[in-house]
Amino acid sequence: MRIMGGRPGRTARLSLALLGCMACGPGEMGPGEVGPTSANLEGAWQADLEHNGQRSALGLEFWSDSSGQLQASISVPALDVRSVPIGPVRTAGDTVLAGFLTLVYQSSGPALVGTLPASLVPVYEIPLELHPASRLELAAESAGFIPSAEPAWVYEAGAPIWAGVVVSQGTAFAADDDGVVHAIDLSNGTARWKVSTGGAVRAAPVTHDGSVFVHSDDGFLYRIDAGTGRLQWKTAVVDSAAPRAPFGAPDFRYDQYASSPAIAAGRLFVGHADGTLRAFDLESGRELWAFATGGSITATPAVRGDHVIVGSFDGSVYGVEAATGAAAWRHDTGAAVSSSAGLFEDYAIVGSRSYDLLALRGEDGKPAWTYYYWFSWVESSPTIQDGVVYIGSSDAQRLNAIDAATGQLRWAFDTGGSAWATPAVTADAVFIGAVGVAEYFIPHRAGFFAVDRGTGKGRWRFDATRPDTARVWGFASSPAAGDGRVVVGGLDGRVYGFDAMP
Repeated sequence: MRIMGGRPGRTARLSLALLGCMACGPGEMGPGEVGPTSANLEGAWQADLEHNGQRSALGLEFWSDSSGQLQASISVPALDVRSVPIGPVRTAGDTVLAGFLTLVYQSSGPALVGTLPASLVPVYEIPLELHPASRLELAAESAGFIPSAEPAWVYEAGAPIWAGVVVSQGTAFAADDDGVVHAIDLSNGTARWKVSTGGAVRAAPVTHDGSVFVHSDDGFLYRIDAGTGRLQWKTAVVDSAAPRAPFGAPDFRYDQYASSPAIAAGRLFVGHADGTLRAFDLESGRELWAFATGGSITATPAVRGDHVIVGSFDGSVYGVEAATGAAAWRHDTGAAVSSSAGLFEDYAIVGSRSYDLLALRGEDGKPAWTYYYWFSWVESSPTIQDGVVYIGSSDAQRLNAIDAATGQLRWAFDTGGSAWATPAVTADAVFIGAVGVAEYFIPHRAGFFAVDRGTGKGRWRFDATRPDTARVWGFASSPAAGDGRVVVGGLDGRVYGFDAMP
């Protein structure tokens, strides 16, 4: 989450936070203490923040405008926010009201002390202590120069592609918002077959044993022959499909994806926006059991031994008995979970809108380690390879490589846009796309990136241009790699095939 704008409702929340601060009561001055004035506030102030072993910075600048009114701006380098005005400043006793921040002035030091508000940090109470600075030391993240690459082929699907792409047996499978599943020749980008479902497809297709499984917004799960496109069966996941709120609508909750099926031991496990996790027989499509959570499920389940692990918008990650659908354990993260879990040894590693990436123990769901993303939901789902978690982020606009055993950061790559998708990983590279969002208070660029696995340095990029009327653009689709190609779907309705190492 970012401090201003971007997600629908966030600007309104910020305004409410500011208005709420204006109603805060004044603090009390002690004998001999000097209260805050324009003279002793003007200039730069900086805080070094710390939570759960992760550090970040925050800066404020105060100045008087032409009418003598004290104004403030904020800088948050983790979000690439630079000197964004947050409104006029009021003082009452020793209390300083600067936009959505309520701070107490301490003349000894001096210092401005408070707590980061819920509009910035939704779950935790994190202390904020600012001190005067000659200038703000807020280094910007930068990916540096990265050479550009051009696709080997481009396939015209004709409708936006949010769902991830999968590659199998020389074919790339992609599905679009018109509900069409496309089988594309991996070598040259030509169509092999197309099959229409009855609704938009926001879940990545899954291949298994010569079949493609597709979960559509029409409320059905489809099993399709991967070679011919012949429908093998379809089964109802829900009795009636609910319409999907478009991006930017008042009821949009950043629930832009849908759950793909997970396959294990002759069963498929899939979640739905109605909050239910269901199990189906792989061969017949017959429903076996259903387990209800307290919120929508957009995450793809993960199967570890006897347990199915899935997150919910109710803020919890659940461990469910694969055989019966009975609850085994539950961990409350404090905020919605839309990230799918990745498995490493005994851990299920999953992100939350609490700004946490958590490694939960498979037997009981207790956290083994937590990595904190400053000011950012963790919407991306991890790819784990050779003991390293590769995962994107939302407002932090980063691709991170994190040690799966300890939760220690190995490197970070600046994507410059929201990296919502699941990365694709090869022997020497990581691939991820980024989404641009219009009407955002924070700069965004959209593109597709190849990043060196060992160093985190960019190898090549492909930039996406914003169409004039687009609210979002770029690459929300999870890429897939195989046979020397990496393939990704675009919100422009195209599937792009790149040479993995051009």
